[in-house]
Amino acid sequence: MQVDGTHLYGRYKGAFLVAVSQDGNQNIVPLTFAIVEGETADRNVIRRDDVGIISDRPDSISAAMARCNSVWSPPRAFHLFYVRHIASNFLRRFKAP
Repeated sequence: MQVDGTHLYGRYKGAFLVAVSQDGNQNIVPLTFAIVEGETADRNVIRRDDVGIISDRPDSISAAMARCNSVWSPPRAFHLFYVRHIASNFLRRFKAP
């Protein structure tokens, strides 16, 4: 399962969050979506074993994971980097292609 979001600009503000998964036939299946005021530490998470959290590690996700008494730590859960975010952060930091 992957969870991602994007900020909304223009007439409507906030953030659009979406969760998707992949079935046995390699089809992408949308699970749920939400439009929220923005990213905050007030997130509820499901506790399961062997979960991979893919993100650019914003403070809000780290805070939500820390509030859950370390159940979101290895070996139960793993926080992974999304390569696109690594590249974006690198280019923003060093201002070079």
